[in-house]
Amino acid sequence: MKLRPEHTGLRMDRAITECLSELGQKVSVSEIRKALKDGRIKVNGRLCAPGARVQVEDAFHLDDFVPKNEWVVKPAPQLLSRTPILYEDEEWLALDKPSGVHTVPLRNLEEDTLLGAAIAQDIRIANSGPGLEGGALHRLDFGTSGVVLFAKDPAGRAKVRKAFEKHEIIKSYLAVVCDDLSVWNSERTVELALDTSKKRVRTDPGGLVSITHFSPLEHHESGRTLVKATTNYGRRHQVRVHLAASGTPILGDEVYGQAHPAARLALHASSLTLPFGLNIRAPVPQDFKDYLK
Repeated sequence: MKLRPEHTGLRMDRAITECLSELGQKVSVSEIRKALKDGRIKVNGRLCAPGARVQVEDAFHLDDFVPKNEWVVKPAPQLLSRTPILYEDEEWLALDKPSGVHTVPLRNLEEDTLLGAAIAQDIRIANSGPGLEGGALHRLDFGTSGVVLFAKDPAGRAKVRKAFEKHEIIKSYLAVVCDDLSVWNSERTVELALDTSKKRVRTDPGGLVSITHFSPLEHHESGRTLVKATTNYGRRHQVRVHLAASGTPILGDEVYGQAHPAARLALHASSLTLPFGLNIRAPVPQDFKDYLK
C-alpha cells in the first residue's frame, strides 16, 4: 500500500497510522510503532524504524499485523481442564490461574490464556466487557498464580468494577523473599506512591496512592521468608515494587530483583474478598511451596 505524497517527511509510524485510519481501521500510533519494531509491518519489503521519515514512493505491507480491535480471543478448553474453578454462580466465575499463563491475550489468536479458559467455561464472558478484556475483572502477571475473577454479564462486571474503584475489594498475596530478619521480623505497612505509566513500575511521590500491609508468616533456615501482603488498591506490580523498595525483592522477579534459575515468580494471589459477602481463596500450588523447602 503506497503512502501518499502528503505523507512525505512524516514519521513512518504516524504516516501509516493516518493511512490506515483513513481506511476505517481503528489503530493507534503506539500499536503501529510496535508492529514496525516487531517486523509485522514492513516498508518497501524491509524492516523499518518507526521514526524513519517517509520518502516519495514509499509503500508498506501489513505482514502479520492485525489491528487490536480485530483480534480474536481463542477459547482454551485444554487449559480449563487443568485450571481449578474456585467459585461460580450466575454472575461470576473465579479461576485459579497457574504461573506462566497470561490473563488476557497479548497477541491475536494467542493460545491458552486464562480469559480463553473462562470463555470455554461460559461463552458469555467473551462479551461481558470490552474487546480483549472480556469479563476479566483484574489481571495477574504472567508469573503470578492465584485468584482471578470474571464477570458473566455487563451488570456483574459493573458491580465489581465499581467496588474496585472505591477500594472495597481486598486482595491478599503470599510472597517468598530472601531476608535476614532485619526487615520482616514484624508486621509493617509500606506506603509508596507508584508511577504505573511505564512498562517498569517505579516509586514516585507524584504517582498513584499505593498502600500494602505486610505480615511475615514463616522464616526458614535457608534465609527465605514467607510474607503475606494485603492491599485494597491493586496497582500494577504493587506488591513486587513495594517489596523491592524494602530491599527484599520477590524470588524469581527478574524485573525488580534477580531471576531464580528454572523457577517461577514466588508470588501467589491467595484470596480475593468482595464487599458482597464473598471471599474466594486459592490453595498454594506445589511449585510455590518448592521455594520453602
